[in-house]
Amino acid sequence: MVHKIDFEHTQDKKVCRFQEEYYWNRKVMNICFATDDNYVKATSIAIMTVLLTNKDEEISFYILSQSLTEKNKQALQNTVFKYSSKSQICFCILTSSIIDKFYSTIKKENHVSLATYLRLFIPSLLPNSVQKILYLDGDIICTDSLRPLYETDLKDSSLAAAHDERTCDSECFERLNYPMKNGYFGAGVLLINVDYWRKNNIQKKCIGFV
Repeated sequence: MVHKIDFEHTQDKKVCRFQEEYYWNRKVMNICFATDDNYVKATSIAIMTVLLTNKDEEISFYILSQSLTEKNKQALQNTVFKYSSKSQICFCILTSSIIDKFYSTIKKENHVSLATYLRLFIPSLLPNSVQKILYLDGDIICTDSLRPLYETDLKDSSLAAAHDERTCDSECFERLNYPMKNGYFGAGVLLINVDYWRKNNIQKKCIGFV
């Protein structure tokens, strides 16, 4: 459980509260990015490509970060409102001591930032009415409609992802005590069954692997 989250709506800088009917509107696509001040430009481009290829969609963007300057928040907001009059954006600024503690106990890699791990916390950060969300890495380029992907029936699956055909180092599987035959999937595009994650405590299990 995350103790403190600073939700900010881009229009009034107050606590983020989209209209309740917006949450329950099944036509709205919930899309999440995790970023930081060093990656805002790339994330802004990713958002732009999503909006340009999904012009008729209502999209609720959730931006997860441990910290973002007001200038960078404004830049992301401007991107959304420039390319869509139907979409909204919400900043979820995490100030939780739990997440800080989590990051301090894991092995640091030069190419892995805290923002990389924020996707694990997505289900516990969203409003209860959000039952499914599409997580996208900030370096993606969207070239077509996301609706077919978003409408994937997850049933009793925790998420949908693309299988990675590359052969991973066997050491990774051994370290995680994870059978190589189960394969590996890319984590840059994840359709997350938020409701399933909550009910089955998937977040805790993922953090256990890390």
